[in-house]
Amino acid sequence: TEDLISTVIANTFDDENLRHLISEDTTKEFALSEVERLTKYVFDNNKDFHFVEKKITISRAEVLKILILKEFWAKQMMLAFLIHQKKYATTEDGSFYCAYSELARYGCDSNRQRCKNKIIELSDETGFVEPISMGVKKAKWTDDNHIYETNVYKVQLLTEAEQKSPDNQLTLELDTTKKPTFEEVVVQLISQDEAKTMFTKNQFYKTYKPLYEAIN
Repeated sequence: TEDLISTVIANTFDDENLRHLISEDTTKEFALSEVERLTKYVFDNNKDFHFVEKKITISRAEVLKILILKEFWAKQMMLAFLIHQKKYATTEDGSFYCAYSELARYGCDSNRQRCKNKIIELSDETGFVEPISMGVKKAKWTDDNHIYETNVYKVQLLTEAEQKSPDNQLTLELDTTKKPTFEEVVVQLISQDEAKTMFTKNQFYKTYKPLYEAIN
């Protein structure tokens, strides 16, 4: 096991296309010494590693609140932030890291500057998401090496009263191996009859009707 891990680490350092995956502050010699130390510790102490998938649920109250937003990009972005917060927020204040590339995987704008502008617009107009830290340069920043710290956010979607409402008790567990669209979540928590009154005729029959038919 140690030989296999050491080979992977060494190859990562030696491959110019992969070297960026490991901090520039970390030397190859240090990384390989850590592999030796940690594998010895794991073996001597009979430790093992396993990944526990965190259960992520979205409530009907949260969906209804996101539906207040007019633009589809805002709905999808808010869903992405909400899922990311539920999945990764560990601090007492509920803040979490989220890269532009991760938002793009949820269908948000893949252009960093446009995405940043939309995040600011969403924050200013709704207060549902608060950027805690954006555009902070890493210590190793140079003219040729533009590396930023990952942005930090906080989500405050529901009021205290909304958190206690019956709608917040009706939840949908998400498959976190996939990146759901907002419409896919809507049809699981909003009835078809309700949806007919919430969306235009064109929106309902073009977008939502096929999704309802697919799950029934």
